[in-house]
Amino acid sequence: MYCKSCGAENSDSSNYCWQDGAYLAGDGRAYQLLTPKNESVYCSNCGEKVAETDNYCQSCGKELFLYKGTEREKQIKPAVSLGFPAFQFSYLKKAFIPSISAFILMLILNAALFLFEQHKFDDLIQNISENNQYFNFVEDLSREVNTDLYPLSHPIGLTDVVMFTHLVEPTFHFSVNGSAGYGDTGSMKGTLHIDTLFLLLIFIPIFSSFCIGVFKGRKQRTDSFYEQIYTAAAIGLIYGIFLSVFSLFSGFSFDRSFASQYYKIHLDFHTSYSFIQCFFTGGFIAAIFSLIGMLFARDYRHFTSHLIGNVSFGHAIHQGFSTFIRGLVSVMAVTVIVVLIQVNKWKENLALLLDVSGMDKMTENTSMFATLVGTQLGAFIWNLLHLSPLTNHWKWEDSEGELTYSLFSGLNSSHPEFLPSDADLMNLLDPPIYLKLAVLIPIFLCLFAGYRLTMKNGLSFKEIAVFSLTYSFFMLCLAGISNWTVGTTFFSSDNNLEQSFHFSLGFHLFGVFIRSLLFSYLFAVLGGYLAKKRHIVN
Repeated sequence: MYCKSCGAENSDSSNYCWQDGAYLAGDGRAYQLLTPKNESVYCSNCGEKVAETDNYCQSCGKELFLYKGTEREKQIKPAVSLGFPAFQFSYLKKAFIPSISAFILMLILNAALFLFEQHKFDDLIQNISENNQYFNFVEDLSREVNTDLYPLSHPIGLTDVVMFTHLVEPTFHFSVNGSAGYGDTGSMKGTLHIDTLFLLLIFIPIFSSFCIGVFKGRKQRTDSFYEQIYTAAAIGLIYGIFLSVFSLFSGFSFDRSFASQYYKIHLDFHTSYSFIQCFFTGGFIAAIFSLIGMLFARDYRHFTSHLIGNVSFGHAIHQGFSTFIRGLVSVMAVTVIVVLIQVNKWKENLALLLDVSGMDKMTENTSMFATLVGTQLGAFIWNLLHLSPLTNHWKWEDSEGELTYSLFSGLNSSHPEFLPSDADLMNLLDPPIYLKLAVLIPIFLCLFAGYRLTMKNGLSFKEIAVFSLTYSFFMLCLAGISNWTVGTTFFSSDNNLEQSFHFSLGFHLFGVFIRSLLFSYLFAVLGGYLAKKRHIVN
């Protein structure tokens, strides 16, 4: 099918042209020319006698037949509903090369990041290990037995960086088993689970999937919307499988055994990553952002607006996604600028403070440091603006505590003894007025979304509910990937000592979803009533 407006080729299932948006199904009417039989005996113009077979009068040239325009029904393709067509194996074949290309591009970008930042990783580990008793013990033992037992010369490699950029957190395992010459045996083992990765790292797989989606979309412009959805899902499936297999070869492993006339010792230290998490995280990122890339290739200015007319409640889904992106990007951009100004202002003091933990190298590139920290803080602030409290929970053996920080009530705890006793410090921790005023940003955006929905389709509570569900879903995803957790376990057979520690900083996911749902729905409905009132006045 070719567009009657611009001549671009479109698929037969298209309702609108991908090039200029022209409607392809026509106005629903087709015209047929009928020439009824001439039964006149005389010309109505000059009165001369005419034959039954004459089309024109031989005397004056008057036409003797009539053109009669009649309408006949023409079938119009309805807007596509939520009923998906059947998935075909051909989509996997079409997605195989793009999936490989996205994975290779991601590896190239990660390799560049690793080469650029490798010395900082090594310096960080070196500074940490110099003041750690466990590593000092291993180093002394290495000199005593004249064997290389030091496991952390280069603990972070390219495979680890690939996992980090997909926000797949590592789990470190260590165990020590030994026996003395007089028959005593003992063992120690433990784990360390770290989920404190910076949100900005996910930009690499997002960018790779998006670029491949743009290339795929430009190459196959005639694909229908549902064909693009299936292709993106197939890309995500294959990409997730690749990343899961890649995780089996990620991390490092250290295994050493040595003996003397007095003792025998075996050391094991290795890293692991979740196979299942790699599959779902990698697949989700590749599917969502390759689809966005394909839509972007059609119209980069309004790429999610293609949902309108192709999916039931497409306009509501479009508004939910675009409202979330506009707000999050705006808050992150402002936060990065503020952090950059503060880092430059307090750079020397900050480097001195971080030097205690061996992280002073991170402040050398202030713009990179501000971007990493600013995007993470921006994600936290965006959730705070929806009235979700930031929660810090920790548990150490039999001790457990929790602190919460909310936009309007400040710092609170179920255990008052955990709160600072200094009144000046409590006042300092109170949310500043400009942060409280920033709640107007999501309020305005939700009002505007409800206004747009009502002006286009009328006030529909179903449309607004779908908008709120879409918006809350992305808020839930943001909270899930921005939360920080650290957990450790330790066991020693000498005295059957077992210890554990857990620390988390972030938001309760269910609370974020419910608060965002109610927040967005309330103000979108209010925006809808404002649009309805304006329409009545006009």
